[in-house]
Amino acid sequence: MSDTTRLLALDPSSSITGYALMRGRGQLIEAGKLKPNRTADPYWKRAMAMADDAGKLVAAHPVTHIVIEGAGAKIHRSGAARGMTGAGMALYGFAVGCIYCHVSYVAEGRGLPPITIADPNLWTRGSRKEHRRTWIAQGYPQYDPEKDKGGDVSDAICLGEWWYGQRELQGVDPGPGRGRDRATRSGNPRRGARAPHGAGERGRRWRLTL
Repeated sequence: MSDTTRLLALDPSSSITGYALMRGRGQLIEAGKLKPNRTADPYWKRAMAMADDAGKLVAAHPVTHIVIEGAGAKIHRSGAARGMTGAGMALYGFAVGCIYCHVSYVAEGRGLPPITIADPNLWTRGSRKEHRRTWIAQGYPQYDPEKDKGGDVSDAICLGEWWYGQRELQGVDPGPGRGRDRATRSGNPRRGARAPHGAGERGRRWRLTL
């Protein structure tokens, strides 16, 4: 993988968005969480604040590609299992759409290729969130799972690993839209797999930096 590749991976939600800036598999530049100004803000303000911060990440770093997790059937099933209401899932979808649209606008203005939308059914392959946190902690000594209880940061890193794995397997960028899962075993975290590195704090972002 060329070292000129700079990937921004985003794992959005209606309350916290995990992000990871990477230059290759196992090569983390920075990772952390984007948070709204106030958790008590209306849902649309929270989403807009995180979207704005995500756009600033694209503008502040030499990002060449972006991947974001999109809503999929797995989200609906897992949301229902956690007792998430239809309204809660709608808020989640609104936040994903808001972040995606704003980041797309910023990326287009910088001449970047279309964003890859990763279906959670593909990149997680059914793995549990706590397992993904463990994999990342094993591969990234500076990653502290105690500061990432929700797994937002670890999921963003895992999403970046998936994207680079897809690129290696296909020989091309995964491309826009819902990426295909062509034998993503090497591009996906799994039991016993090496996870990815990196910790600090600044402003609204909790950062994990190498």
